[in-house]
Amino acid sequence: MGRDPPFADVGVPIGDLIALGGAGVEVVEFGEGSSASPGSASGVVRIGVHRTGPPLEGGVERFDILLSADPAAPGPWVGLAGVALDEALEALKRRIEAQPIAASVVAQVLRTSTALSFDSALWVESLAYSMLLASEGFRAWRAATPRHERDGDDGPRVSVEELGGVLQIRLTRPAARNAFDARMRDEVVE
Repeated sequence: MGRDPPFADVGVPIGDLIALGGAGVEVVEFGEGSSASPGSASGVVRIGVHRTGPPLEGGVERFDILLSADPAAPGPWVGLAGVALDEALEALKRRIEAQPIAASVVAQVLRTSTALSFDSALWVESLAYSMLLASEGFRAWRAATPRHERDGDDGPRVSVEELGGVLQIRLTRPAARNAFDARMRDEVVE
């Protein structure tokens, strides 16, 4: 079997990065009265799983995702009944394993953003997004994913109107839920 593809075109195999704790997934199962805590690897997406007894209320802030077998589990837990919990957990693990660098970046951005002002968090997110757009993972995804052209999506993206001394700016792409695209960005800048 060959080695993993190199990370970021600098010759570091992704498997080595995962082994060093720079990416990957860690699942911690909570039991009755458990106080399990995740490891300290900063690049790993941390998933806490609760199956029996009341979900933990404290000590959950070190986890990125919290899944519970109790469908009525209180937030921040996501309640999933029975088999749905195992299916969700497996789906998350597959996604993280398919794009470990992107998953690691997202987890770290979300962790960091909780301690930042809105403006600073937006800058961190923008930097991460720009970095991911230049990654091998994104290039592979883009090559495998066909572009979708939307019919009738050639109208203006933004309307600007002054009413009684108030400038009203409206996004005018409701069919796409006002999703931002390059053209909308350009029209907002104008």
